[in-house]
Amino acid sequence: MVITSVIISFPCALIFGGFSALIDPIQVTFAATTTMTVIAFTLLRAESGFAVPLAGFLVDTYGSRVIILVGGILIGIGSVIAGLAPSLLVFYIGFIVLSAGFSFGNPVIMSIAVAPWFRKYRSRAFAITTCGVPIWSICIPLLVVAIDALGWRTALIGLGMASMVMMIPGSLVFRRHPRDFGLYPDGAISEPTQSSSISAKATITVKEVIRFSGFWWLSACYACFAFVHTGLAAQWIPLVQDLAGVGRQGAAMIATMIPVVSLFGRLGIGIASDYISARYVFGFSLFLMCLGLSSLAFVHSLAGAIGLVVLYGVGYGGFAPLRYSLQGWMFGPNKFGRIQGMLRLVDTFIGIPAPILLAFLKDVRGDYVVSIYICVILVAMTIPVAIRLQRAPSSDEFNTEPVKDVRG
Repeated sequence: MVITSVIISFPCALIFGGFSALIDPIQVTFAATTTMTVIAFTLLRAESGFAVPLAGFLVDTYGSRVIILVGGILIGIGSVIAGLAPSLLVFYIGFIVLSAGFSFGNPVIMSIAVAPWFRKYRSRAFAITTCGVPIWSICIPLLVVAIDALGWRTALIGLGMASMVMMIPGSLVFRRHPRDFGLYPDGAISEPTQSSSISAKATITVKEVIRFSGFWWLSACYACFAFVHTGLAAQWIPLVQDLAGVGRQGAAMIATMIPVVSLFGRLGIGIASDYISARYVFGFSLFLMCLGLSSLAFVHSLAGAIGLVVLYGVGYGGFAPLRYSLQGWMFGPNKFGRIQGMLRLVDTFIGIPAPILLAFLKDVRGDYVVSIYICVILVAMTIPVAIRLQRAPSSDEFNTEPVKDVRG
């Protein structure tokens, strides 16, 4: 399932991650502003964010196979509608269908599906599961070439059809829970004695999660990340063109290298969180992101763009597996899909307006300077919150950190 998740992350990398390559040609086709074009990306983010809680519940209840299968079909249908759209309104409708497909077939759902199969090595499993996006992102320059040679309509439809062809058979690999097949997490030959003794106690209800203040602090961290990365990912290419002063192909290459470099963060930081408290690793990832954004914000040249790629790329990459391992550290493995869905719902409210706001500031000012400053400040504010996160009381039995003896 882990390897399959990498393979079928194709649409998330090239349609979601490569959206900035579509901005200029779509503006020309529909005579639209940057803000009007980025609304489509916002619809993609909005609907997928609101539907993930439902998808998480469905995966916990019915398993991931059917959910991912439906997601692949909807991605194919949505790409055809958007690619054949005669107007911007129909293009929006196509992206709504497309976003519904992302909701049921994105790496979030795949990570929820993988979670029950790992305990000791859960962080590294998440790290590998989320590597599909940076690996497939290597193809973004080819997407730019395809758009320039064939037109954005043909390229988008082709991506959607390819996604559907890959996801439908890929969905058949997924299984619900190891116990359904007489197996145990991490490939163990029997249930660990400690886990058996605490399994009845180590549960947490959705009501307890909502009442726990740490859930809302974690949601605030995720929301700031969502605002920054969602707002920037929608327009990496024009943003880098503006601030670094490079051409379209050069900007496309830089935009490609961000998710590619994130591969090192996903693996390195993801594995590190198996040995170091996830909250400290989370704070370190945010620190790297802040340095990378500051590089481009204050050094308007190719050097600033390189700093963005290296520092932001690694930090952003580390956040991908930490999103799931940090949740497991704070709340344990129970209700994993439901809790992840709630966290996604919270950060969606913040992530929705981000692309529109940053694009609007660009339309008003004529550059992305203020937009990048806002992102630097938000990430910097999140760091001290991240390193002070605490575990939920009901998940204490899963604590893997050394416990200090405070008795006299």
